[in-house]
Amino acid sequence: MRDGKVLYSDVYRPDAEGKFPILLIRTPYDKDNVSTGIGYQVHPVHAAQRGYVVLMQDVRGMFTSEGTFEALSQEINDGYDTVRWAASLPYSSGKVGMFGGSYTGVTQILAAMSKPPELLAITPRHTAANYYRGWTYQDGALLLGFDILWTITLCMGELASAKLPPEEKARQKRVLALASDRFREVSSRLPLEKTNVFEALSRAPYFRSWLDHPSYDQYWARTDATKHFAEMSVPGLHFAGWYDIFLRGTLENYTGMLRSGKPQKLVIGPWVHGTDFGSRIGEWDSGYESQGSVLGVEAMQLRWFDRWLKGIDNGIEKEPAVLLYVMGENRWREEKEWPLARTAYTKYYLQSAGHANSLVGDGTLVTEPPKTEQRDVFVYDPMNPVPTTGGATTGTYPAALNDGVFNQESIERRYDVLVYTTPVLEKGTEVTGPVKLTLFASSSQVDTDFTGKLVDVRPDGYARILCDGIVRARYRYSFEKPKLLNLGAVFEYTIDLTATSMLFERGHRIRLEVSSSNFPKYDRNLNTGADYSRDPEARTALQTIYHGPEHLSCLTLPIIPR
Repeated sequence: MRDGKVLYSDVYRPDAEGKFPILLIRTPYDKDNVSTGIGYQVHPVHAAQRGYVVLMQDVRGMFTSEGTFEALSQEINDGYDTVRWAASLPYSSGKVGMFGGSYTGVTQILAAMSKPPELLAITPRHTAANYYRGWTYQDGALLLGFDILWTITLCMGELASAKLPPEEKARQKRVLALASDRFREVSSRLPLEKTNVFEALSRAPYFRSWLDHPSYDQYWARTDATKHFAEMSVPGLHFAGWYDIFLRGTLENYTGMLRSGKPQKLVIGPWVHGTDFGSRIGEWDSGYESQGSVLGVEAMQLRWFDRWLKGIDNGIEKEPAVLLYVMGENRWREEKEWPLARTAYTKYYLQSAGHANSLVGDGTLVTEPPKTEQRDVFVYDPMNPVPTTGGATTGTYPAALNDGVFNQESIERRYDVLVYTTPVLEKGTEVTGPVKLTLFASSSQVDTDFTGKLVDVRPDGYARILCDGIVRARYRYSFEKPKLLNLGAVFEYTIDLTATSMLFERGHRIRLEVSSSNFPKYDRNLNTGADYSRDPEARTALQTIYHGPEHLSCLTLPIIPR
């Protein structure tokens, strides 16, 4: 690297003479673990047999590589230097592509942002674009479950090569394992910085930096790819999942990099984060055809590299730009763009007689604006938050039990959850695209959160989570300049529920849940306006949701005509 540190790579080469294109993966998860490539990335042996040299590199400070690991920011310069080095190898054709998912998608996006001239193709999977709004925080709320458990995983990896006495290394591993095993219990204590999570993460000073920068500032701007899309002129094949915590980031990468003028393709399946694109999504099996191995994810990536690194005119850039999986109908469909040009954005207005609390309340969703003004009230207690149950929840513990489709009935029986439901659908209704929630609300405290969740309700009552979102009230105007609330004042909030593709079948109902917590996917707002990690106090908040002709609270759904 430019500062003299050495990063180590395993090299897989074709059994032949000549010069070959390079495929590079830069990983914090151990370059020796090639099994992570089977089925959903690009396996180095398969690629070498296809005529590529594959470099699997440990990023700075992890496993065999020198230096200190500093999440995110180090990957801009190191990515640039590594691509240029790879292109100069004696067996290299001078053309480089990158592959991988999650953090190995981060290393692609940030390398593309640094613009090494030899980087000619990328295939990022399940990754982010703005690492404030789409990795560490989401619309002002800390992605607590992911942040802590992912950082614990990285600390474990860093310990593997740490030069420590064996007894000290064993002690630190025990602390990390305990923090992971008791994550829910520990993360519920106040203040967070006094728990053993902070002792466990002492090897990760970047985690403390994340908490020290709760607003969008220069710390986050330096790695924000969304500000550089027009310059990132690299053909990209982007993979996303409807139940992936980084779905928004992948959509931003795809739509944003189109501005560079280079071809981009997008594949969205019914997948969760960090899997091999399998069909099991929580309590739902999406079926044989949805699996990445059946779809041919690895072959798709190799075709992409063949086109841009070998110059093979295989026509892949002429094929439909978007391939998405429509849940409910359970089939793949090709599209020309994202969002779909034929979308009919339709508002479903919140309505009740003032008692939308819980599943037995009177909340409804209607397509005509309500004619009378009404309000619903609930109490949000940070010490008894609504528990995370399914959805795009990578990082909540135990992660394997929470990702994807789960029944929301137990959540909807709580009186701090407002439930609004349409009448039974007389015909199938397809929702494919971005989902937004507009709320007019007030709070009895100076800061708080509001959450929304889109749900499909079967005739038997099973309530399937589709997507969710949150807004921290102090960031209602700006993520750079937080502003506390005036007690009892009504403000308009826009909650981004990201996106989905679902055919609500005839006989089903569309449901919206509104509350103020989804823990531990997001940290709890303690309602005091103070720093969450240092605040020992939590206050109860009286929350009021307004709906009627003067306050048009509504759920905006992307309806696709059929």
